[in-house]
Amino acid sequence: MFLSAHALAAATNIVVQISADGAETIPPETIATPAQVAAVDAAAAAALDAAAAAAAAAAESAAAVTLYSTNYVVTSTVYVQSIGGVPFDPSNQTVTVQSIATTPTNLAIIATVRQIPLVPPVLDWRAALAAGAWTNIPATVAETTIPPGVTNAAKAYRFTLARPDGGSSFFRVVDNSSGASGSGLWWLVYGGIWVDGHEGFSGTVTNDTEELKFVGGILVEPDPLGE
Repeated sequence: MFLSAHALAAATNIVVQISADGAETIPPETIATPAQVAAVDAAAAAALDAAAAAAAAAAESAAAVTLYSTNYVVTSTVYVQSIGGVPFDPSNQTVTVQSIATTPTNLAIIATVRQIPLVPPVLDWRAALAAGAWTNIPATVAETTIPPGVTNAAKAYRFTLARPDGGSSFFRVVDNSSGASGSGLWWLVYGGIWVDGHEGFSGTVTNDTEELKFVGGILVEPDPLGE
């Protein structure tokens, strides 16, 4: 029985051959060929690279979660053009004093402007042209009718004031407009604003004439988009 079993086992031994190009075995699919081993190595390398990339992405996500858990995120959604802005080029402005009327106690000065200013003009004065400096003088300013015969004028203003003390007086009308009216762009922010770890104040502050609304430390218009 021993000899028979041994002989049977010996009869089932198989000799495996590999083709010259290393792609096949004879009999087929008996052992891994060099080409198959190379393919497995390439797949393993690709899997290792994918795992490394996934690990890096996970680390980046973990860092982002840590950042977002300790900092408030401000989301700026859109910039839109503001409504009602008026272009203004100061170099195109011309101010002309048209007349000065005097009484024993008051002065009335009428001046015209070539383009409409963004703010009402103001009045300066000095006692002498050769010495001293121009100084603003309080005056009541109101729009008035452009004098007849005056051309190239967009508006006229009347300045009413008490006569300065002293002898001679010289006056000039000043337009303090600059740039363009309005901010030009609105910045819509949601989520609040923190500066140096301090939350910006949100609420209302009342002064002598109006109630001011602060959001995140920024003073905002009550209806910035005209709603």
